[in-house]
Amino acid sequence: MKKRVCLFLVLALSFLITRVVLAQKNDEVQNNLNDNFKVEEKYLKNQSDIYMFLVNREDKISNKMLEYSQKSLDYSRDAINYFLVVLGVIGSFCLIFGIKNFLDIKKRSSSIVKNVAKKEVKKVVGELKKSINKLNITTEEIKKKTNKIEKASDLWEQFHKNNPEGINRKENLENKLNILNKIIEIDSGNYKAYGYKGLILKEMGKNKDAIEYFNKALLINQKDFVAHYNKVLCLIDLKENKNALICINKLIKKFPEKTSLFLIKSICLEELGLLSESLRIINKAINIDNENSLFLNKKARVLLEMKNYKEAIKFYDLTRKMAVKNNEKEIDNSDYYVNVSFAYHKLKDFLNAYKVSKNGFRFVFSIELFVNRGLAAAALKKEEEAINLFDEATSMISEDNSIIAEFLYCKSRMFSLIEKKDKSLKFLKDSIKKDVKFIEMAKTEEDFNSIADSEEFKAIIYNGG
Repeated sequence: MKKRVCLFLVLALSFLITRVVLAQKNDEVQNNLNDNFKVEEKYLKNQSDIYMFLVNREDKISNKMLEYSQKSLDYSRDAINYFLVVLGVIGSFCLIFGIKNFLDIKKRSSSIVKNVAKKEVKKVVGELKKSINKLNITTEEIKKKTNKIEKASDLWEQFHKNNPEGINRKENLENKLNILNKIIEIDSGNYKAYGYKGLILKEMGKNKDAIEYFNKALLINQKDFVAHYNKVLCLIDLKENKNALICINKLIKKFPEKTSLFLIKSICLEELGLLSESLRIINKAINIDNENSLFLNKKARVLLEMKNYKEAIKFYDLTRKMAVKNNEKEIDNSDYYVNVSFAYHKLKDFLNAYKVSKNGFRFVFSIELFVNRGLAAAALKKEEEAINLFDEATSMISEDNSIIAEFLYCKSRMFSLIEKKDKSLKFLKDSIKKDVKFIEMAKTEEDFNSIADSEEFKAIIYNGG
């Protein structure tokens, strides 16, 4: 700002000097002209002389005016030249001043750049040293991790090997569990190891422990769908169906493409006794994939629970056909033969119940299948076969009270079908002692038709024995 004011003052001063010089030159011309006229006027004697004088004076004035106009122009040109010279001097001064400032700025800039460059170089050198130190650390870490990976790889290879000969299922699971523990010790961030451990614990029936390890897997990887899925199955096994349902609904939002979630939601709803809702969900899954044998099998089970036996048989048969079409193994031979023979029995189609249960022995050997075939044989009046089948089943029963009570109740039904009232009443009493739910079941059970009108039966059912 100060530099601009100084430049303006210099220009104004030069202009003022030029104006003063021009004014002085004009005054000089006018004074010279007047002096000449005065001198010549002294010598005039008369009017004619005056007239001639005036004429001559006018000519002289004109000539003088032209002469002095020319001089005035010359002076103006000199003033302009002077002004231009002054401007040139000022311009030169400004140019010199600007060059000086430029050089000063350049010098200061150069100094600043050098200082900044020194700081940046120091910074870069510092970062480089840190990087070298990190590189040394990283190299050591890589070596350690490589060793861990190699050890873990060997352990995973052992884990995935087939069961060694001479080792039963329980021993094999324990061996696999030990291998997984070693893997986790080496690599604590391996979510798959936690997930596999959860699966083995689940298979061993330790659902609470399994959930703990599924949760550990999910802390590392929230996208581990297998861990999510099996955690829900554990909750269902633990009868924590409400918690399981909450988890399932969250998973359906998170993994909308996973139709298998509809299957376990249907299972969960069935466990909660919400059969209509369970059927609605499994129908939704079938609408997405109508060739999925698991979905069809689940629908058959729900229909069976709803006592829609004809539709249940239809969907069980459709399940088997679809499994063959998809080159799958049969979904669950035990499930099919037990439930279809049961459904035929409830429809009083005892012959088909007998055939289906008998065919089932080619694939499975279960207590339920012995019971269903025994009941069908009894209904067809094959008394000896029926009794023998129940005797064989007796040797297969464990100490689980719920299974024993159910078996005793079915044995009571078998003796009623072959009209052995006393034995039927005895086994009915024994089953009710173990579980009173059989009182309500017996009231509507048609297999007791041969003894339902007896006073002894009424006493057991309506008077508690």
